[in-house]
Amino acid sequence: MLHSKLTPKRSFVGQGFVTGEALATLVEEYIQAANSPGAVPVVESAWNVFTKTKCTQTLNDAKALYDGGIREFKEKVCLPCDDRKIRNAHQDYLLEALTFFETEAEDTAVMARWMYIEELANYTDEAESALLRENNNLTEEQCSDLMKTLRVVWLDPVLKDVHDPNDHEFLILEERLRSVYQKLDSDFKQQAKGDKSLCSNLAYIYELQHFEEMKKHLARLRTRRKYYEDISSERAAREAEAEETERLRDENLHLVEDRKEIEGKITRLEEKHIEDQRNIKRMVEEQMRTQKEQAEAAISEARERSTAEKERYLRQQRDLQAQIDAAKRKQQQDEQTIKNLRDRLRRM
Repeated sequence: MLHSKLTPKRSFVGQGFVTGEALATLVEEYIQAANSPGAVPVVESAWNVFTKTKCTQTLNDAKALYDGGIREFKEKVCLPCDDRKIRNAHQDYLLEALTFFETEAEDTAVMARWMYIEELANYTDEAESALLRENNNLTEEQCSDLMKTLRVVWLDPVLKDVHDPNDHEFLILEERLRSVYQKLDSDFKQQAKGDKSLCSNLAYIYELQHFEEMKKHLARLRTRRKYYEDISSERAAREAEAEETERLRDENLHLVEDRKEIEGKITRLEEKHIEDQRNIKRMVEEQMRTQKEQAEAAISEARERSTAEKERYLRQQRDLQAQIDAAKRKQQQDEQTIKNLRDRLRRM
């Protein structure tokens, strides 16, 4: 009998137990209703007031417990982070809040508690969604800042060389462009922090942007390369033309000098030829005069000469004739040389 008196009593509206706190609230509410003019004290109404008050306070405490856990999580794990950590932390702190609520509100009816449990779940879901949105925003900011830094460190120096009008190592610049964009994508994937799914999506978007950007830079670089090659070809053609002009000018100068030299040689040969003709004429005249004198002397002295003297005379005649013939051959050679030089001069 004593046990039946001392054990907790179940409420008459559900499976909850009537604890001392519940009993005190029931008595307080019942007395307050009894002392209110026109009010009819009803135990059930007092119990509903207790249930609402108890569940509302416990719900607020459970929310505070969840919020405190999330704050501790944010202090421990620097945002942005992998969204799986947020979801796992949400599940842990939600379970802790639900356990707390169930424990603290166990003296209320199950059906009465369910409405507050649902409110707690909705509250924590909204808090989780807000934290995920914050994490996504921070992830986007961090990824944007990371990519800006990577572009300044790796891409800007290459683009500076690409836009340098004095840098004509086009093949090297093309290879550097391809390598630096691969470097950007690789470093971003390694260093990006935050929501893994969002980081992966941003990495894909950056890759597409980089591919289009690289194509534009390569197209401009190829245009510069073609322009430079055309300019170089034109410059080489002009230099070759200038060299050919200089060569022809030198050849013309040499031809003029050769022409002058040949003309001078012809003049000297003509003068020599004229002088040789004069000498031959003098020799012939001298020979004729000598022959005449000798003939006259021979006629007068024919009878006085001996056979030996006649032979000596004949030898002298032959020697003189040989000299005349040699002079004529030399004159003919000079005439042929002059003719050849004139032909060469006409061909020039």
